[in-house]
Amino acid sequence: MTTAHRPTYHQALGGEGQGGTRVSIASVKLSSRDLPGQMTMKQRQEGQGTEEEIKAKDLKAELEEKERRHYAAKKLAENRVAPSEVESSAKPLTLTAAAVPESIPNMFPQDADDEPGDVNDSDEEEEDDDDDEEEAELRRELEKIKREREEEERSKREAEGRAEEEARREQVLRSNPLMTGADVSVKRRWDDDVVFKNQAKGAPKAQKRFINDVVRSEFHRKFMNKYII
Repeated sequence: MTTAHRPTYHQALGGEGQGGTRVSIASVKLSSRDLPGQMTMKQRQEGQGTEEEIKAKDLKAELEEKERRHYAAKKLAENRVAPSEVESSAKPLTLTAAAVPESIPNMFPQDADDEPGDVNDSDEEEEDDDDDEEEAELRRELEKIKREREEEERSKREAEGRAEEEARREQVLRSNPLMTGADVSVKRRWDDDVVFKNQAKGAPKAQKRFINDVVRSEFHRKFMNKYII
């Protein structure tokens, strides 16, 4: 009786292990990097927040101390600039009569003729008129420069347009063979005058028929005519 139908619980292995009841384990290579490096659990040391240190802390007192420091620093920052100092700094400075001397001594007596005298209203008006004339002259110069630039740009655009139109016209004339006088004759093919060209052009084409009978088909008739009859 054969046992080929029974399942194989111990598959055959190469070498000495041939299956059956023998159990063999393949050799395995392990790297030192694959081995576990930390074999013991790390514990918190002193100063790293152990359970005893946390229990010994008074968290409420620490929180109250931080709040007190915060409000003290805030109050100190507010008291640095008093309102009286702000009001005093906002007042404008005024000069007293004693602070300004009545006469200023001349440090350079040799330049006494160059001392500025009292400025008359007429001199101020003349200076204002001169300023107005200079401003008007500058405006006229700016308008003149602006007009010259506009005319230059307009002439440049017109020149570019004329150049483009001339190039387009030249291209049209070159593309027309009748205008250029070039040879417009149609070139003949290399095989127009060969001897054996289109020999089977007028031969009648055989009409293909499909007959659902092997004995009466065209292939069977050709085969019989060629090899049998």
